[in-house]
Amino acid sequence: MEISIIGASGYTGIELMRILANHRNVDSVKPYSRTYVGKKVGVVNKSLVKFDKFQNFHDFDGEKTIDDLDSDVCFLCTPNGEAMRFAGTLIEKGIKVIDMSADFRLPADVYENTYKIKHTATNLIDEAVYGLPEIFREKIRTARLIANPGCYATSAILGLRGICAAKFKSQFFSDKIVVDAKSGTSGAGKKTEEGLLHSEIYNNLKPYNVSFHRHRPEIENILRKLDDLKNLKISFTPTLLPISRGIITNIHIFLKENSGIADFNEITGHYNEIYKDEFFVRLVGNVTSLHSKISNDDFEIQLKDVLHTNLCEISLNFDAYANRIIIISAIDNLLKGASGQAVQNMNLMCDYDEKEGLMMAGGV
Repeated sequence: MEISIIGASGYTGIELMRILANHRNVDSVKPYSRTYVGKKVGVVNKSLVKFDKFQNFHDFDGEKTIDDLDSDVCFLCTPNGEAMRFAGTLIEKGIKVIDMSADFRLPADVYENTYKIKHTATNLIDEAVYGLPEIFREKIRTARLIANPGCYATSAILGLRGICAAKFKSQFFSDKIVVDAKSGTSGAGKKTEEGLLHSEIYNNLKPYNVSFHRHRPEIENILRKLDDLKNLKISFTPTLLPISRGIITNIHIFLKENSGIADFNEITGHYNEIYKDEFFVRLVGNVTSLHSKISNDDFEIQLKDVLHTNLCEISLNFDAYANRIIIISAIDNLLKGASGQAVQNMNLMCDYDEKEGLMMAGGV
């Protein structure tokens, strides 16, 4: 199988190549980059030099490149507003498309209001499948176009999926859901902005887009679909961490006065049920201790356990004093939050083992 990657020299493109280097079903990878035309992929990642499945960087010349492109799968690692120009042509050519941007994640009106970009391929929005396998696996298998989720959205949606059911919403918790997420700097991509300089980030924490972040509508849009929760609202605040990669998300759910630990136990049982067969979701802490008597002290979430993996770790905790549930979710923003999840989607679309190329252990 041949893979094309448009925008292969950015962080998500490099991570895709790193994963595909060891993917047993991928014979050839054709990377496109205006910056590195004609050069070997080793100029962006030296560890790729010895893999003969990678072609040199090809020039990306917009529509002309798309017209000539002939691959089985194409990853679009392009800025918002670009994928909508090319996705239709690629699909017509019989090429499976996985879009890493936000172009097909939202309804057209919400997208335009959020990203301030006119959507020119609204006919494809309904066809696009939101690429979160733990929720939409069966639709992904038959999809021609995947809208790969945002990194913050992945962490928040997987953390909230178990509690955002109509029966829990109506019985147990109020309208208050607070999502406090912290991310490494790679989430901003390869930018030369003053605020992303090492001297600005080091020994610093920087909340940003506090009043509105563009992943908030994405989180709400998907969670509202899960169980017809039309009025669900999320308060979302991101913070920049002085690290290169990783997202840790603290989610606060305030329970109704007549709810408590018994309801929390029911919710944890539901989480165990929905994630029991999910290889890339690992429940830790109170979720497991309530049901298998594992000590919570030995299973605390920390970023280093998920970095360089396609895993999402989730824990549920009960705060009796404030009568709230605290859900903690952790992922690698470049893998489960981007390129790893994209390959997971590709595996499903092509009827491969869903774990192919993604059996990566984490560590320090």
